[in-house]
Amino acid sequence: MLRMKRIPDAVQCAALIAIAQRASGMASPARVDMTAALRAALNRGRPWQVRGLGHITLGVLLGAELRQGPHGVLDDTDVLYFLEREARKGPSITRPFSALGLALAAYDGPSSSRPTAAALRGIRETMRWGLRHARGSDQVVGAYAVGAGLSQAEGARPLLLGMLQDVNRDFVLRGHCALALGQLGRTTADVTAALLEATRERVSPFIQQQAVRALSLLDIPDIRRELVAQLAGK
Repeated sequence: MLRMKRIPDAVQCAALIAIAQRASGMASPARVDMTAALRAALNRGRPWQVRGLGHITLGVLLGAELRQGPHGVLDDTDVLYFLEREARKGPSITRPFSALGLALAAYDGPSSSRPTAAALRGIRETMRWGLRHARGSDQVVGAYAVGAGLSQAEGARPLLLGMLQDVNRDFVLRGHCALALGQLGRTTADVTAALLEATRERVSPFIQQQAVRALSLLDIPDIRRELVAQLAGK
């Protein structure tokens, strides 16, 4: 069992980062054991920074197992349920970390097995739920927008589009929504038009930059010519 109680917060955070960096290189049984131990260690009494980074590390471990392992982490731990519950019902200060942990579990090509497919459906539904129902600031909601892009939650497209177009929302959230729309990989005429409009927006360079990045991810005829023309002021 991981004994973290008397270790300084900064050292705990460094250890969590090290675990995440080694996740893909662990043998599956060791990864399952580490996931179970870390899950048991992350109780609500720990500082929020440690719990938040711990949730991200759990997501990285889960994702490595979904891609490489026999999915023992799903059978032998409750980590998927735990992260989904924390992303929906946890404290507002750590919910964004839980959402990002889930998104990282779904990111970068998980296998196509039946357990993985079921896990991905749950993760993507959590991202859609967060965009629709998450309590807290736009910064909190932004984590679900990032997660929707990373997890390829196509059902979130209308929500992301609406937030991008809502000038009353926080500019960082709108930028995250723009990039997520590009990460989904397919587009529609209204999404393309909204992203092009966002490249001309003067509210924040961040929105413009994220919209350009999103458009670069989409296979849209003549889009590069349109962007070059904008840069040239035509």
